[in-house]
Amino acid sequence: MNQRGVEGGEAALPPGPVADAPYVVLRHTGQRRGAAGGDHYDLLVDLAAGGAQRRVWTWRIFNPIEHWGPETPAERIADHRIMYMTYEGEISGGRGAVRRVAAGTAVLEWREQGLILVRLGGLGASLRLPM
Repeated sequence: MNQRGVEGGEAALPPGPVADAPYVVLRHTGQRRGAAGGDHYDLLVDLAAGGAQRRVWTWRIFNPIEHWGPETPAERIADHRIMYMTYEGEISGGRGAVRRVAAGTAVLEWREQGLILVRLGGLGASLRLPM
């Protein structure tokens, strides 16, 4: 397991700019506040090629989606399995439920000082996200 508790490692970030990377925003509800974080949004961006076992980069965001912008706080969390790009419903182990609230393609514009700038097509939002 790696430092984020992900078995099998993290998704690799491809070199150079990335265009047309699929993303989804999941509304994650039903978690207890604290270690699990409470109700929030999960932003999943598929930045890497790979098979069905690949993992997608994931961030936890508490701000309402309509207020997302470059200064929106986001926490990089464990990479999620690719199945969560299309999954909606209950999560095992009493970890709440997820519902898709947005989807589209993202453009990774730059990376510096441990951050990447991701433009989310369809939402009109650009986020500076921790790597």
